[in-house]
Amino acid sequence: MRIGGIVAAVKKKIDKRGNMMAFVTMEDFTGKGECIVFSDAFQKYGELLNPEGMVFVVGKADVSGDSMKILVNEVIPIDQIRDKLTKRINLQLDLDRVDENTVVELRQIIERNRGNCGCYFTVTGGSYSKNSLYFTRRFVVAPSQEFMDSVTRLLGADAVRLEG
Repeated sequence: MRIGGIVAAVKKKIDKRGNMMAFVTMEDFTGKGECIVFSDAFQKYGELLNPEGMVFVVGKADVSGDSMKILVNEVIPIDQIRDKLTKRINLQLDLDRVDENTVVELRQIIERNRGNCGCYFTVTGGSYSKNSLYFTRRFVVAPSQEFMDSVTRLLGADAVRLEG
């Protein structure tokens, strides 16, 4: 299970082995959730669990009756989410709005931002009666802010979609 939100409260406890652990309350726009951070995870990620901090937690859901708690394995700072969880990038190309220069410039942006994410193109417009999805094996990109800004300026606000 993966959830993101604001750390509302952190209650630190000493476990049976004498190590520090924590019970963390997370909030998002839908409500609150409880997370249990056992000592091994707390030792690695405890400094990220501060009230009012924004984080993403990855763990196993423990369902008991009506309540659910997350047994936390990993905590990711909000500013690292895009780099850690993006697996592929889908670029929307409307053939009625792009020309050859736009495609050349897009290729330059992709080459400047090489990374680990697969690059897909959803092509619309022109002689295409429906959307067509293409995958390029040649280019892998990094979902950096520079990449996102450059592609958005070139193709428009809805042209980039990150997928995990």
